[in-house]
Amino acid sequence: MQPCAAEAATDPFAASRTAFDALACELGAEPAAGLGHAELEDLLETRGRDLLRQLFQDHLDLRQVREERAVRACPAPVTGADGVTRRAIETGHGRLLASIFGTVVVRRCAWRARAGSTSTRPMRPCACRGCGTATGCGVWPPGRRCAARSTRPPRRSVAAAGR
Repeated sequence: MQPCAAEAATDPFAASRTAFDALACELGAEPAAGLGHAELEDLLETRGRDLLRQLFQDHLDLRQVREERAVRACPAPVTGADGVTRRAIETGHGRLLASIFGTVVVRRCAWRARAGSTSTRPMRPCACRGCGTATGCGVWPPGRRCAARSTRPPRRSVAAAGR
């Protein structure tokens, strides 16, 4: 597989190469020569897993770069399962992923619908006016009760309860 010209200019696996070089130096150093087989296996298991996690993370980061490049070159709308067509593209959305090598971050593009055609309800304040503000207390959804309209007595703090 040939890397793209832009990818070849900046090594997407530079962090992995640095981690590998550090592990190779550590294994070649004098203190590693004094390790027993079990200790050496433990070292390689721990540091090797860190290296594999870094390789996985570098690969996921490369996927992100390629996805963003492809989306910018040809921004095609996406239709969701709800039938809403999403044309606005946002980059940089990430989430943690627990892998067998450790936790990595997956970053992807997100497609959004226009403001008027979103499938989720907009947040708005409740209309109780019980809190004394002009716009209400901000409780949403309307089925919840705000503190001003609550019939339950206020909770006492732990310090006040001991008195």
